Amino acid sequence: MVTIESEDDLIYLEEFRRLDDGGAGQREAAELFRKGASIDAIRSFCKGYENRKIAEEYKKEANLSKRFQKRTFETFDPYTGELETALNKAKKYAELLPEITEDGTNIIFEGHGCVGTGKTHLAYAIANYALDLAIPTKVVNTTQLVDAVSYSSLDKKIKKSLLDVPLLVIDDLGKECGYDWLLFEMYGILNYRYECCKPTVITTEDTISDLRQHYMVKTEDGIKDRGKSIFSRICESVVIVSVQGEDYRLRKK
Repeated sequence: MVTIESEDDLIYLEEFRRLDDGGAGQREAAELFRKGASIDAIRSFCKGYENRKIAEEYKKEANLSKRFQKRTFETFDPYTGELETALNKAKKYAELLPEITEDGTNIIFEGHGCVGTGKTHLAYAIANYALDLAIPTKVVNTTQLVDAVSYSSLDKKIKKSLLDVPLLVIDDLGKECGYDWLLFEMYGILNYRYECCKPTVITTEDTISDLRQHYMVKTEDGIKDRGKSIFSRICESVVIVSVQGEDYRLRKK
């Protein structure tokens, strides 16, 4: 193990080297060293700085539209007791994200057939909270996911980001058609994240049971439950949140 005796020796720290070469991050780390910070503290700073830089890039690429950049816990209106419970569960999940990104616990917002009740709002609130914590996050709607995986040779970078990003939000699962090729791609993404303990936030207009029906595929041999493996992995470690009520968008009119 190399002994760090001067700020020039910081280059021997992997975390320091990963920062922008000779840029602001390394200058700040060197300043911490001059002020007497421990090597562990400097490593921690470098990791946090790197994550913030990555998160800034993901904020640009996270698919947070102008409207949904404003979707936070503070702007959520829990106009029923059930929605208050949903808000509290989402907040608790967000607060535990540093641990959750290590253990891979998922969260699913079920609509039970209701629309406009805040499922997407809460999912995006988690995404915004994660980005504020410098946790790289990617948000996709299932229709966009279909586009990303159906042209994988063209969009390998997009697909790789769905696999590797520490937190993935999939909005409106079940709105896409359950074709075999799509199930194969969906299985690949969720299985990889399951094996790597990477959490996924999911919203669905229906319920888990309805989703299982959605992924029943007709074949020459009959109807096959091709989504079984997907939901086995999603639900092994999961928080399920019921989000029902009157359409919020219509309530405002």
